[in-house]
Amino acid sequence: MRYLLFIGFFLFALLTLSVGQEFCHCNLILQPLCASDSKTYNNYCEFKCEVRSGNPIKVVTWKKCQ
Repeated sequence: MRYLLFIGFFLFALLTLSVGQEFCHCNLILQPLCASDSKTYNNYCEFKCEVRSGNPIKVVTWKKCQ
């Protein structure tokens, strides 16, 4: 019984924390790009996910950051 209660509480907490967070489903194709935040993103999809999260960044170059 304790285990069921613990699992229920855990699932409730997980659901509560994930409400309002957008999930990005990107492919695993590696086409790195460097953004204005000096981070290398694995591909354009991952970059766009970061932009959608509210980070106002731009593509600097279509290769890894130095």
